Amino acid sequence: MMRSFQTITKRLPRHFARSLSAVPLRPTLPLEFKTLIELHNEATKAYTTNPMFGTYVDGGFEWINYSEFDVEVAKCRIVLNEHNISKEDKVALISNNRLEWATIKYATVGLGGQIVPMYEAQLEKDWDYILEDSDAKLLVVATEAIYEKVKSYPGKIGKVEHVLCLDADEDKPYSFKRWMSEAVTKAAVPARTDITENDLCTIIYTSGTTGKPKGVELSHRNIVQDLRGANDLYIKYDNMIELGPQVSLAFLPWAHVFGMTCELHELSATGSARAIVPSREMILECLQLTRPTCILSVPVLFNRVYDSVMKGVSEQSALRQKIVHSALAVSRERNHNLEFGKPVSSWLAFKHKWVDQIVLSKIRARLGGRLRYMGAGGAATSLPVLQFFEDIGIPIMEGYGLTETSPMISAGTIAWENRRLGCVGVALPDVKIRIIDPDTMEERPFDTDGEITCSGPNVMTGYRNNPKANEEVFYHHNGEKYFRTGDMGQMVEGKFLKITGRIKEQFKLENGKYVVPAPLEDVYARSPYIAQIMICGNNNPHPIALVVPNYANLLPWCEKHAHELEAKAPTPDQLVNADTQTLDIFNESAFTDLINQEMVRVSADLKSYERPTMWLPIVHPFSQDNQMLTPKMSLRRNVIVATYKDKIDELYAGKGHKVNYPRGNRDD
Repeated sequence: MMRSFQTITKRLPRHFARSLSAVPLRPTLPLEFKTLIELHNEATKAYTTNPMFGTYVDGGFEWINYSEFDVEVAKCRIVLNEHNISKEDKVALISNNRLEWATIKYATVGLGGQIVPMYEAQLEKDWDYILEDSDAKLLVVATEAIYEKVKSYPGKIGKVEHVLCLDADEDKPYSFKRWMSEAVTKAAVPARTDITENDLCTIIYTSGTTGKPKGVELSHRNIVQDLRGANDLYIKYDNMIELGPQVSLAFLPWAHVFGMTCELHELSATGSARAIVPSREMILECLQLTRPTCILSVPVLFNRVYDSVMKGVSEQSALRQKIVHSALAVSRERNHNLEFGKPVSSWLAFKHKWVDQIVLSKIRARLGGRLRYMGAGGAATSLPVLQFFEDIGIPIMEGYGLTETSPMISAGTIAWENRRLGCVGVALPDVKIRIIDPDTMEERPFDTDGEITCSGPNVMTGYRNNPKANEEVFYHHNGEKYFRTGDMGQMVEGKFLKITGRIKEQFKLENGKYVVPAPLEDVYARSPYIAQIMICGNNNPHPIALVVPNYANLLPWCEKHAHELEAKAPTPDQLVNADTQTLDIFNESAFTDLINQEMVRVSADLKSYERPTMWLPIVHPFSQDNQMLTPKMSLRRNVIVATYKDKIDELYAGKGHKVNYPRGNRDD
């Protein structure tokens, strides 16, 4: 049973118990830094007693403040120095988010070295390739299980000399804890003072959906200028919400550039606290424990919260449902007017204030009660989800970028001047965006699709050991170096960047029309009965789809409609342990009718040629464990296609469940 909030706060250090009250809206301290070494030094001096990182222990969080974290980083510099790490050396890290991750990161850059982050869920062959390509000298891993797989690497893989394990007991010679304990008795190793903004800071290998990972080399300048650009954008337009101290949930992987830059570094620069979520399954529990003021996430979390709230509403009485939907409608009208610069009448303002106090505040309370905004990246957030959070008073600020751009190219702010729902904000200061024809390289008009390219201090120095890849992504225009993102987009009203797809993912139908699957997949996944979907159809008359049902909602539906079903609803254990690609329930006409109806319902606004007309169910979700999702939760289409080739062939042959869309939908 979850302990009460009051009980939990009593277990926490006094400085953090106080920080759980409302975070003051005050300007960011004027930290001056050009490198991450200077960022760490300035932040730990300015925010000494602020809570910095929280680790989940026995139903609550134990916290370390900025001053205490500085001590840990100093000890870690000693440990790294004793393993021959100095300027230009690489430290590889295979670990999920944890306190030691941040400690090793700042200690490594403090010695002038570079972190090479990897994921616990990655394949060994990817670890091997990255270690070979990066020339990492030291490998640090999270668990004993991983250690057993890599303990033979020294002298065998690349330039690896030593392997340390974070979880290993102190009696073992490869224990990171042991080395940290012994560091207390040894001479200090100060952070270097000769590292400049142009020195290499980190090497992040893109997970990619095809081919070998590419090592993105980012300098201190790349990351620091990205932080500066975001900070300047917020302070200029959002005086009400300058990037002061926040409390955030840290579940974005810091091994990914979004989590590393926007959460680890950006929030350090503002004296903020991060509660490290031990697993995705515990996000909602940790949300109640820490009552964060902001969350940075990929859309999957927002979708999950949205579905949970709307499911709860649907289980209320008809009167309560009507009240909630009426309140959301009032807020939608007001926010639509604000978004497009229309006046808000005094009567509408009064109604909104009333429904906000009576209804919408209750929804916010379910999310901890202190959330003021959320940041989204990594993929597009669907418009209904964006509108929902906007209307309950927790705006989602979408941004866009890639590992190669540190990552931010554009970002939205609270102010409507820089935010348009469905777009990813405006270009950061000092970043230029050109939308070009990918074949002719000519600039495209506003509101016209093309390839997104950008120039600015955020753009990587280049891919490591890969001159061919560098030639493919860089070009010059008017004396400036531009990076080709490979993403399709347009400038709405000449200002707001809108992402319309991935060039390599789009496919062409027999009729010559192009289909961009990712935005369509997000539309279909808005059904409460569809967890995931992959759409394909290159050189075919129409798209087809592989559908992973949402079992959390399907199982209750099966129980409710048991009288219509011949087969019993599968249990969660049966689903997890299924050895075949089909289950009896998938052959039930009631089930196929349900999915057909949902596909028709959610796709009403799509063009007729974009809608998949045939589909088949998939038992097991696409995940990182089965290599069908990248660490940032993008579909690995080549893996899915190879795994389910037989099913895809059946669909192309017309052997699947047919969706009969009504006539009259958009045919353009």
